[in-house]
Amino acid sequence: MKQKRRLIAILAILVLFSSFLSTTTAFDLPPLPAEFYGLVEINGKPAPVGTEIVAKIGDEARGKLDTEKGKYGGSGKFDEKLVVQAGDEEIGEIISFWINGLKTEQTAIYEPGTLNSINLAVTMPEISPTPPVEVRGRDSSGGAAPEAPMNVPIDPATGAVTSTTTLTVDRATLTVPAGAIVKDAEGKPLSTPITMLHTATIAESVGALTAYDFGPSGTTFSPPIDLVIAYDPADIPQGFRESDLVIRMWDGTTWVDLDTTIDTVTHTATAKVSHFTLFALFAVPPAMPTPTPIVTPAVTLAVTPAPTSTPPVFKLPAMSIVVVVIIALVIAVIIIAGAYRMRRRR
Repeated sequence: MKQKRRLIAILAILVLFSSFLSTTTAFDLPPLPAEFYGLVEINGKPAPVGTEIVAKIGDEARGKLDTEKGKYGGSGKFDEKLVVQAGDEEIGEIISFWINGLKTEQTAIYEPGTLNSINLAVTMPEISPTPPVEVRGRDSSGGAAPEAPMNVPIDPATGAVTSTTTLTVDRATLTVPAGAIVKDAEGKPLSTPITMLHTATIAESVGALTAYDFGPSGTTFSPPIDLVIAYDPADIPQGFRESDLVIRMWDGTTWVDLDTTIDTVTHTATAKVSHFTLFALFAVPPAMPTPTPIVTPAVTLAVTPAPTSTPPVFKLPAMSIVVVVIIALVIAVIIIAGAYRMRRRR
């Protein structure tokens, strides 16, 4: 009688254990990511290496990948892909794609565990030369600057600035320190006025908070000078923080991030400028953290390693492990029951 009770207790424990294991596994696992790859074009041409692709659900960034020339990711088993990770409540939601901060027309639906090929394209504004504009400044001696377009005081023989000068236009400030070497596109000391233009239409078209075009084009500074852009926190898009702001410059084909310092007290963004081009202040999604892999028991198959690659490791899905455990428990119960019956016959 005691043995029968022991057998019933063992069976009950095994059933409770298998139920607990199945429930825990089902609730702890997040949905699988959706993966994407394809071609990337900017103004009808292959996107340059390093172009930033961001996938969003709503206003939240869910994946990020930099391109190779003209493409992002690949279809191969070991190719890098744009991985979009979301929660159960976001299954079926629309994924939008952004190229260098500009939204594309292409979208997708978040379906966990899928591999999708989507070609992305966007039209960036063409940058044309800007006419000279009047800027006002002050030099370090405190003297008033003339109302006409002004030159930074430069030694015509060496290109060295003789007096620190500050130029401003619509929340943007350039500070050219004394001793800096300023030269034109031909490498000669700059002899024409510095121009500053606030380009609101370009800012709107590329999704920036504000944008500026400085000239003459090709002007260089050694060492680089400070560009300070003031912003209104109310202008920052929903879902972004002040720390997400970055000053970017246009290199002729794409926007390039500059090392940017954000002052949340004065609400200013500061970056070093080594030459003149188009500059803009963007709200950029923070870098996606590397996901922590879920550790599950794995069965390693013996594979002869290839000379140039690491042999693949096969891992049983979590649910398959649960099935194996349940089968093992059932077999154990059958063996115990058989042993018990044989002992009773004796």
